[in-house]
Amino acid sequence: MNKFRTLRADEIECRVSRANAKSKKAYLLLYKDARCDMNLLDETYGSENWQTEHYEVKSKDFCRLAIRMDGEWVYKSDCGSESNIEAAKGESSDSLKRAAFQFGLGRELYTAPDIEIDLDEKDFFNEKISQFIEFKVTDIAYKEDGTICYLVINKINGNKTEPCFIWGNRADAVEKFDPQKAYKALLMCFEDSIAVGSCLKSKGAERPSRITPEIFREAVFTLSQVIVNGKETSSK
Repeated sequence: MNKFRTLRADEIECRVSRANAKSKKAYLLLYKDARCDMNLLDETYGSENWQTEHYEVKSKDFCRLAIRMDGEWVYKSDCGSESNIEAAKGESSDSLKRAAFQFGLGRELYTAPDIEIDLDEKDFFNEKISQFIEFKVTDIAYKEDGTICYLVINKINGNKTEPCFIWGNRADAVEKFDPQKAYKALLMCFEDSIAVGSCLKSKGAERPSRITPEIFREAVFTLSQVIVNGKETSSK
């Protein structure tokens, strides 16, 4: 079962897969980097509950990603491909990203639509896209099954930013329970991080990422009772 949440817009990168100066079009792919993987592994399982091992098979760098689930270590491996810059480092990072895909981390990116961008002639230099242009995902939404249903990408050229790709319908999205937002809501309501942390831990949520709707409701009730009883005690 995939326990990872879907990626936020700010966690997704865009890469130009190909561009054509004559047709003034570019085609993009969505991807995540290894830093995103490590952050989500920490958030979901805790830094002490995952580890990696890199090894070589037929001159290819493989990453074995191990995650401790319910007290048992689960392993998945995959190989990487070299990048244009720092080939060895890029291959190592890519192998981690692919191993994380095996566990379901970021797998929703495979459901992205074909991304075709219309550009201007001035966006090209020597038949290649200008190095000053970059593309950034600014909004994304998912259906209940985790597939992408809405996507917005901006083109950034110096100080100028404008939408260059809008796809799908946000109305098809289902707002999923967000453990991090739930945790922040508890802190805002009760203002005592120690009490909130102790309450959540007693209910099986050692980390904010483990909060479920049921645990959130129970925590709200428990913390509310503590506050009410505290006020009653002080008034006697």
